[in-house]
Amino acid sequence: MAKQTISIVSPKRSEELLERVVNLSIDAIVAADRKGNVLIFNESAERVFGYKAEEVIGRLNIEKIYPAGIAREVMRMMRSPMWGGTGRVQGVQLEVLSKEGKNVPISLYGAIVYEEGQEVATIGYFMDMREKLRLQKQMEEIDQKLAEREKEAALAELAGALAHELNQPLTTINSWIYLLNKKIENDNPMKADFKILQEEVDKMAQIVRRIGLVTRYETRSYAGRAQIIDIEGAGREKKDNPEDKKGKPR
Repeated sequence: MAKQTISIVSPKRSEELLERVVNLSIDAIVAADRKGNVLIFNESAERVFGYKAEEVIGRLNIEKIYPAGIAREVMRMMRSPMWGGTGRVQGVQLEVLSKEGKNVPISLYGAIVYEEGQEVATIGYFMDMREKLRLQKQMEEIDQKLAEREKEAALAELAGALAHELNQPLTTINSWIYLLNKKIENDNPMKADFKILQEEVDKMAQIVRRIGLVTRYETRSYAGRAQIIDIEGAGREKKDNPEDKKGKPR
């Protein structure tokens, strides 16, 4: 039978080890007695709250690191079975106060410390949510931009296809107006009618060209609260393109 070696860690060594573990924690750890006097305030707590440990331990009441009334609300949640079981809270999202008075979003994991059934202290693990929320907001903005680009790309494709399809019958109509107008004598009253018809077709051709230039999703108000695509504004970037100034179809 193999000989077993039992290692006994001295109380002093054990205390030093515990202190190192607390200070190496990436989460802020704060403990307080029943009266709210801070007993433990690790290095991560210094980073989150902006205080030095010596400014807090034995000098600051834990209520000071919360907005007004929140410390009592946290104790109420700890004593309730609704937030992770009686005597604890798990993953509660709230805000704490920095030394400068700024709100810091955190996720709180906390517990009540009991001795012989009596509350003697509380300990809280505060996960700093600032970076996570910043990245989350950044991702939401990226998703929104991608969605807008996809919408604009789809709109540009639709506008191009629509302009192409409309341009074909307009070209045919324009050609027939030209041919019929050539066959009518100059003194024929229908000459004026054909002129009006030609002007209207030219207006339609201009609209079709603007539709073909649509590159982004831009709307304007129409008939009260209704919103319609702003053909002029949505294609404004390409409006001055020399290629777009060629003569109208005849």
